[in-house]
This record gives sequence, C-alpha cells and structure tokens, in this order.
Amino acid sequence: MLYYIFNMENTIAKTEHKISEQVLMSWNSPSRVFKKRGRRFFTTIATIILVVSLLSALSGQFALIAVIVALSFLVYALSAVEPDDVFHKITVKGISYCGGKFYPYEELKVFFFTEKGEKTTLNVDTKKYYPGRLYMLIDKKNQGKIREVLGKYLNFVEEPTETVFDKASALASKYFSLE
Repeated sequence: MLYYIFNMENTIAKTEHKISEQVLMSWNSPSRVFKKRGRRFFTTIATIILVVSLLSALSGQFALIAVIVALSFLVYALSAVEPDDVFHKITVKGISYCGGKFYPYEELKVFFFTEKGEKTTLNVDTKKYYPGRLYMLIDKKNQGKIREVLGKYLNFVEEPTETVFDKASALASKYFSLE
C-alpha cells in the first residue's frame, strides 16, 4: 500500500512536470533592437555632450558631468555592440523570457504588439514593479499565431496605456533627431 501511494505521487509529479514543459510556441530573436549607427550620429552625440558638459562645468555641476559621461558610454556601447540571440518560449504555464527567467501567467497582466521601423515587438506587462514590461522581438509573420496562443491566457490590448516616460521619449524623439 505504501509503495502504491509513493508511486502514485511520483506519477502525479511527473505529469505536472510534463504539463509545465508543454511548449506552445518558441523562437530565437535578438535580445534588443539594434540599429547600426553612422559617424554622423556619434558626432552629434559628442557635440551635445561637449556643450552640456562645458555648461555644467561652468556652473560647478561636476556630478552631472559624470552622469552625462556614463550615459554617453552606455549609448556608445549599445550602438556599437550587436545584441546576442536569445530563446523565448510560451508554455501552458507561462513565458520563458530570454531563455532564463520564467514568468507564470499569474504574474502577467496584458500583452500587445508595437512596431518601430522594420521590427515588431511583443510587449507583455507584468504585475511586478521590476520588470514592468517584457520585450520580445518577433517575426511579423508570427504575430497572429502569438496573439492566438497568448490570447487564451492573457488579455490583448490594441493600444497600451502610456506612461509619462513613454510620452516624454516619444516627444523627444519627434523633435530631436540625432541622425
């Protein structure tokens, strides 16, 4: 009798493990959007950094200069180094993001798609503060299938709610082209 109960529990555990492993869709994509930048972009950035740094030095804001230099290095690194390919997976239990972190559907809110240039991005909002949103690059041809698969577990929204940061970045990119 004891062996039967142990064996039954073991069978249940194996069945649950198989369910969590059932993959509905998976794909490889770059970890972030990448756009090869030209010399003009870097020249424009360097000029802006130089002017702002000089004005900051004249006003004695040396900490601001350090922040500007650090951010400019980040922009350079992200513009010069191509992203790695990562693996994304949608299962019946949740989403495996960038081949590592698993997010169960209970921790996710809604999903939507955005397009910028030639790239289509699957955006999934989380209930946690960090990360507030998961970004996964997808092929445009798979958008319908992803919508169908995720629609069974999460709500789809046509237009996401814009945060203050989203509005500010859209406004800045509209008026300040760096290329």
